[in-house]
Amino acid sequence: MNSVLRFEDLRRYFEGGDGRYVMETGNVPSGSVLTLKGESGSGKSTLLKTLARLLEAQGGTVYLNEQEWLGFSPQEWRTKVHYVSQKPVIFKGTMEDNLKIPFRLKSLQDKILDINKRNFTWMN
Repeated sequence: MNSVLRFEDLRRYFEGGDGRYVMETGNVPSGSVLTLKGESGSGKSTLLKTLARLLEAQGGTVYLNEQEWLGFSPQEWRTKVHYVSQKPVIFKGTMEDNLKIPFRLKSLQDKILDINKRNFTWMN
């Protein structure tokens, strides 16, 4: 089965300069979900934020559908790989209003959100 997302020796040092880091290798096969388990402070959120390019990786490589992630601009990558926080921020308005907020960004102004689909997808 093909991997949608694959990462090899992905590394990110923790802040604080004590030399601790997260380094992981893994893949997410098509149709599956990535689940992380670990102690508090073990780097789960750091790994996910790094995969979403919200934090800069300090080593390793990531592939999306076998394309290396550095071939995508950060903005383009973030339209394909999302990080959802454990403590999401909800803005004033309906859930639909909240889902439409990213479409105000310049890089998504030519896209619309099809809220009638079970899995939200970009539509041109």
